[in-house]
Amino acid sequence: MPEYPYRRQNKLEIRSRKLMTDEHLMQSIQNGEVNELGQIYERYKKPLFAFFLHLHGSAFVAEDLVQNVFERILKYKQQFKGDGNLRSWIFQIARNVSSDFFRREKRYRSDEVITGMNLVSQQPNPLEGLEFDDKKNHLHQAIAQLAEDKREVLMLVKIGEMKYREVATLLNENESTIKVKVFRAIKELREILVRQNIMSLYE
Repeated sequence: MPEYPYRRQNKLEIRSRKLMTDEHLMQSIQNGEVNELGQIYERYKKPLFAFFLHLHGSAFVAEDLVQNVFERILKYKQQFKGDGNLRSWIFQIARNVSSDFFRREKRYRSDEVITGMNLVSQQPNPLEGLEFDDKKNHLHQAIAQLAEDKREVLMLVKIGEMKYREVATLLNENESTIKVKVFRAIKELREILVRQNIMSLYE
């Protein structure tokens, strides 16, 4: 994926920017410091890529959609309200980008599988402890078998690292409903892995 350009900065300046919150960086972008989009890009390119990959099944499509998200962030930067949560705003854009893609390309869904994903989860579930490429392959194929709505909510929580209440707001549902959906998605994912006789790889 192409990198967003940075102007030359000294080490102290770079360290200072790394300590800035998402919201402060976005305020700088709104004030004309568009080079700060590079910091936002570095923070969100991997979770966005994983989100799109598991929804669409193609690394090529995922890369393209990540770029689309950042183009929209720059285009609609003034629509972000400083009192909001930038992660939620970015993933709302990602959902819109994904929906637009589905409408344009619904007849050309790709089955491409990518290896080497670095999935991280804070809770015990099939997304945890992936150490080898074959595990990631199996997991990716299993996730692809989930219904689209289940894939989306699972990716928002586990890959997007969004809180349940943030996902609830994003999807216009209550928090308890989101928790149930995530639980059921993980349960179904386990069942798929068991049926494929590969659950032991994750235990």
